[in-house]
Amino acid sequence: GQLGNGESYYGYDESIVDFGNDRYPISVSSGLYHTCVILDNGELKCWGSNTFGQLGLGTTTNHFTPQTVNLGPGRTAISLALGTYFTCALLDDGSVSCWGEGSSGQLGLGNTNSVSIPNTVSLGGNTVASINAGASSICAIFSDGGLACWGYIPGQNSGISQSIPQL
Repeated sequence: GQLGNGESYYGYDESIVDFGNDRYPISVSSGLYHTCVILDNGELKCWGSNTFGQLGLGTTTNHFTPQTVNLGPGRTAISLALGTYFTCALLDDGSVSCWGEGSSGQLGLGNTNSVSIPNTVSLGGNTVASINAGASSICAIFSDGGLACWGYIPGQNSGISQSIPQL
């Protein structure tokens, strides 16, 4: 369902995704089986597999057409970082919200729980300029040039899970 055309099959044809109301995407990002876009008005829409709540809709129901994600009163998305089964958004106020699978601490919430709605990551009051995700980890660059990373960090023989951002 990550193609956004209302179908759940694997498609090999172009799919036109309808965002309604003469809206158009300015940014797109894909996880393993889900896709999210930021529209020209800052609205965030996601669709596809939702096994861990990675669509941010408060459920784990799959959706095969774009669904609006509630980022909080007056908040809009600036950029996206999607991992395998999770989603993070950089918001217009410089904060980061994450949701979906949290088993490796990739949501930055101080635990390994999965959540199905956007949750603000505590970054010590730092304003974020950029985010990027791997399969089960994420890093944020602060406006002052600092860096924080959290989630699964592969080691030589085993990985390390860091559920709290390292500032």
